[in-house]
Formats: sequence, structure tokens, C-alpha cells
Amino acid sequence: VVGRPWVDLDVPGWKGKPLAETRIYPLIGEDLQLENGVFIIWRATCPVCAELLEIFATTDDGSRDVVLIELSDPHADESDEHGEGAKVHVLPEGSHVKRIRLPDDTDWLVTPPAWIEVEDGIVTRVVEGDNPLR
Repeated sequence: VVGRPWVDLDVPGWKGKPLAETRIYPLIGEDLQLENGVFIIWRATCPVCAELLEIFATTDDGSRDVVLIELSDPHADESDEHGEGAKVHVLPEGSHVKRIRLPDDTDWLVTPPAWIEVEDGIVTRVVEGDNPLR
């Protein structure tokens, strides 16, 4: 039996590398390949993602470009034991914010949220599986 394809994004391995050498680069499209800004990889049912995105949405001053990369989430419309599905209800907004969703037909190995800062085309900071704004 053949399962779904999967891709290990290896986000912690990006630190110190040019964004162009990361596994996300060919997936994001030319208009989202930032020289300076922040990428946030998130999933709708992730409570830590919800916390991060809400804090960021209320503190973001629009001074840097932001790319929100949503992971597919087959359980976003389902209720959990508390009667809730999606946890993310607030996202940063503005002309400096771009959104994409990675293809649903692949399992992406990454622990959301993943926070990736890029300066002059180089990944300078990576936080995976935690809220760097706490």
C-alpha cells in the first residue's frame, strides 16, 4: 500500500541559509520570495498557532512583509472533545501580509507554528513548535 507523499521541511536546518536553499522556496512562488520579512507556517487546529497569530495580529506594525503559510488540516471543520474545531480565528491583515496554503495532497513534516525570519535573503531566526512572541 502506498500512502500520501510527505516532505520533511527541516525548518530548523534553514537558519543561516539563503532562503533560496530551503525546501519552502520552490513552493511559495516568485511573489512571496522575500528578501526581508517573516514567514509563519501554521495549522487551523493548532492552539499555539492561534495564540501566536493573535498576538502577532495585534502587535504587527506593518513594517515588514509577512507570509502566512497554511498547512492543510482535515480536522479543521470537526469538533474536538470541547466542541471546537479550528482554533485560529485571528490573522494579521494588511497589504504587507500574503497568504498561501501548501498543497493538500502532501503531508508536510513540520511542527507548527514555525516562525522564520529572513534578512537580506538569509534565514536569521527559526522557532518551530513554539510561540516566539510569548
